[in-house]
Amino acid sequence: MKKIITLLSIVVFIIVVLNVYFYLNSYNRQLKAIEINAEHDSKTIGAVMENTIRDLEQEIKYSFSLIDIDRIFSNSSEKNLTEKKIRYFLFKYNELVFEVKFINSNGKSYSQRKDVKNYFYSKYDTIRREPLSTKSIERYESEMKKYVIVEPYSENGEVKGNIIFTLDLNKFLKNIFEEYYTAGLFYQSVINSEGEIVFSNIEEGMMLSDIEYIKNELQQGYQGKLYHELLNSDSKSKIFTSYYPVKILDENLAVLNSVLYRNIIFSSSADLILVGSLTFVILLVMLIIFIFLFNQNKREQAILRNINAELEKKEEQIRLSNKMLISILDGTDALICVTDIDTDEILFLNKYAREFFNLKNIIGRNYNEVFPVKPENVLQKYSKDKIINEDGSYRGVYSWEFMSVANKRWFAASEQAIEWFDGRTVRIELAFDITKRKQAEIQMQLAREEAELASKAKSEFLANMSHEIRTPLNAVLGFAELLKENLTGNEKYENYITGILTSGKNLLSLINDILDLSKIEAGKMELLYEPVNPYAVISDIKQIFYIKTKEKNLYFDIYVDPKLPKSILMDETRLRQVLFNLVGNAVKFTSKGGIKVSAHSISKDSIGSSVDIIFEVEDTGIGISKNQTEVIFEEFRQQEGQSTRKYGGTGLGLAITKRLVEMMNGTIKVKSEVGKGSTFSIIFRDISVSTVEYTESETLKEEEMKKIKFKKITVLMVEDIESNRILLKEHLSYYNFNIIEAGNGEEGVLKAREHKPDLILMDIQMPVLDGFQASKLIKETPGLEKIPIIAITAFGFKEDEKKYGKNFDGYLRKPLSKINLTTELMKHLEYEKIESVEKNEKNKSLTFEESLELPDEIKNELKEKFLPKLKLIQEGLLIEDVLEFSNELIEFALEKNSENLAMYGRSLKTAADEMRITQMNSLMNLFEKITEY
Repeated sequence: MKKIITLLSIVVFIIVVLNVYFYLNSYNRQLKAIEINAEHDSKTIGAVMENTIRDLEQEIKYSFSLIDIDRIFSNSSEKNLTEKKIRYFLFKYNELVFEVKFINSNGKSYSQRKDVKNYFYSKYDTIRREPLSTKSIERYESEMKKYVIVEPYSENGEVKGNIIFTLDLNKFLKNIFEEYYTAGLFYQSVINSEGEIVFSNIEEGMMLSDIEYIKNELQQGYQGKLYHELLNSDSKSKIFTSYYPVKILDENLAVLNSVLYRNIIFSSSADLILVGSLTFVILLVMLIIFIFLFNQNKREQAILRNINAELEKKEEQIRLSNKMLISILDGTDALICVTDIDTDEILFLNKYAREFFNLKNIIGRNYNEVFPVKPENVLQKYSKDKIINEDGSYRGVYSWEFMSVANKRWFAASEQAIEWFDGRTVRIELAFDITKRKQAEIQMQLAREEAELASKAKSEFLANMSHEIRTPLNAVLGFAELLKENLTGNEKYENYITGILTSGKNLLSLINDILDLSKIEAGKMELLYEPVNPYAVISDIKQIFYIKTKEKNLYFDIYVDPKLPKSILMDETRLRQVLFNLVGNAVKFTSKGGIKVSAHSISKDSIGSSVDIIFEVEDTGIGISKNQTEVIFEEFRQQEGQSTRKYGGTGLGLAITKRLVEMMNGTIKVKSEVGKGSTFSIIFRDISVSTVEYTESETLKEEEMKKIKFKKITVLMVEDIESNRILLKEHLSYYNFNIIEAGNGEEGVLKAREHKPDLILMDIQMPVLDGFQASKLIKETPGLEKIPIIAITAFGFKEDEKKYGKNFDGYLRKPLSKINLTTELMKHLEYEKIESVEKNEKNKSLTFEESLELPDEIKNELKEKFLPKLKLIQEGLLIEDVLEFSNELIEFALEKNSENLAMYGRSLKTAADEMRITQMNSLMNLFEKITEY
């Protein structure tokens, strides 16, 4: 406290000394500064005056020297131009130029000036005097105006006129001094070489002494400063004056800048009063500070006592917290160890770890001595780099798992660097027992392996079942196809055979559904992305269901968004399967109304490289209740209350559809109302737009197949089931091949080596030696390695297709159709297309024509009622129109008891049903000949 009082006393003494010193030096400093400012302002004002007058004279010379004065009085355009120039001039020198006057040789005058409101006005007058022949300057003291007269205009020495500029110097000087005027401190004056005051802002009744001295100095062209007096009637005042000579309009003037001494003294006194006031305020503030510090000292002592008490309380709380933390760590079922990160000194090991390792008195010992690095030890030797960065910052948590070999226990361990209670950086390591979790993971792995084995067993079972079902189904469908070819024209048997084919295909579809579901569940379903035309796919689906919708009298509408790309990258087979299932269900569950299939697209980027595609299948069928909309997508589940006997089905179609949609990055949802119908919506997202134009795959048609002619070759047929050999032989007999048969793989190898056939058809699953082994032996036989071998299998899975590619040149699945067989043969054998079949059709038609002997009455009715309608059908060539025409014709024939005409109608209907376009056209062309007489 004594130190503070001493310090305050020293500060007060210094302030008093500084105050006296400041007062003694303030006056001199101010006087010197004011003298400098006065000299500077005098020079500045004089320079402004001289420069302004000089600029004025130069602009008068250049702007008005070429004016023809007489034309101003005689030419209005010249007068207007001159007026604009004068107004600009008066604006520019507003405070200096008062009036501009023109006088011509006849004594006429024209003048322009501005009044007090800055309005322009002009005046014409006649003066009785000749123009002046020399430049002159006149001064009028009463008004303090100057007249500047330019040199007269002359031609050959003859004066034509004058231009007179009236200058208001008083206003000009007043304006300049106002810019540099400091109220109450400086006085400004202007005197001429005669000592006359031209301008002054000194109060009236006052005058400067020593004017005569300044006049003499001015006449000599000097400048300087003077200390003299300001005289008035009451008293005398000391004054300082700075004077500066200027020359304007050929006259010497002096600019005077004066300051009163008493103003300087008053200013210094004010500064002294200000410093004294500040000193008093400072002393007062110091006194307040002293009192405050005295009281503050007492408060601080009290606060310190409180802080000490609070610190003791906090330390006790920390001790209790540490004790509680130690208790918590000791009660934790985990291995916890804390070590100094630099010295490896063990700072803490919890109770669980001490009991686990059976350790006592462990604190303070070295970590590496207690836990040497051995495989059977639980805690590993740690690396400092794992938890500490090079700059010393903490890296976070490092984790690992290990098993204690000695205890047969699994642990999940982690370690990190933290700051300990005493400020040291430590490594804290935790290890939790995860033995039960590991055991559960092992059990899960075993269960997964068992599930995979079960899935594999299921796949093998389904593959075998597929083989066992497809093998006899191959014979059933194959022989039914042969019967249909040979019994064409017999409607009764054709219907029987069609029933066999339809049932067989339904069974095949069921098998394919089961296999597809199995492949999806096993994750073995692979997608093949290729350019697809969505409109073509929808059109094909409509064509497939044409007959069924016609039978049920349902409409089938299609709408495709014009913005939908014509070529997108998708798996065409799976897309067709999805739409086939949805449209099939719609047709199945709709008895009146119809079906609408639509496709929309939403572009995903500005360049249109990908789109979202929305397919919708809408029907007016029985509908689905809200609580069943999720059930219908489950395997082997159908809508509650749905009659399986009436509608059929296995409950797999929608389940497979949903799985396929999701595999193709899509979603499916249904919106339905019982009794009003359903709408299934599929959204495929981010579908790439194909840069390759979609090309329709070439599928061999039946009429084209009949045009194919192969060279006569030898074909080895290796098949263990006799019915399949008979079927294959019947299919191949059409092409006049030399056929050799073998009942198993071993026999096939022997006959291949013996006969060296041109092509081999090889079944896969056979006794003695299967198709793979037999094919491999044949390919290894010199001279036989180039013989094409086509595999024929009844297995439903395609996982072995890569293996087929290594051992076989082609691949066919049972049940076989003649078209598929012919298409595959065309890939490996030379062939040519012939036109004899079409000619045979024509011959057959002609024979048919000869057999149609109709009465003239029937021919007349056919010509009037049916022939015009047929010609319209031939223009559009729509299958549904042909079928409708055929039914009407058959009905007409039965009314007329004409069996031949009814047979013709049935033949035309069959050709349209099976889409035999060539035969259908031939029969329609025949109709007109039938009606001829």
